[in-house]
Amino acid sequence: MAAIGWGVLGRVLLLAALSIGVSLQVLPAVLALDIPILVLQYVILEIFAASCYATGRNTAVIAVVDAIFIAWLTIMLTPIG
Repeated sequence: MAAIGWGVLGRVLLLAALSIGVSLQVLPAVLALDIPILVLQYVILEIFAASCYATGRNTAVIAVVDAIFIAWLTIMLTPIG
């Protein structure tokens, strides 16, 4: 349960930092459109991380899957200019 709590806390802090950055106009306002997508992504990743940690306690698998999924989403949301 502690691992799930720390994981959720880290993701909430990331979303809060993103929201504060957008509201202070430090980050572009268009990033506010990505926040709902990130919330859904973080919920899915946290469910995966909790189940993976509960079955095998292999944090390396969780880190690799998180990194690949976040990198994929970042590439998909980046406009081609």
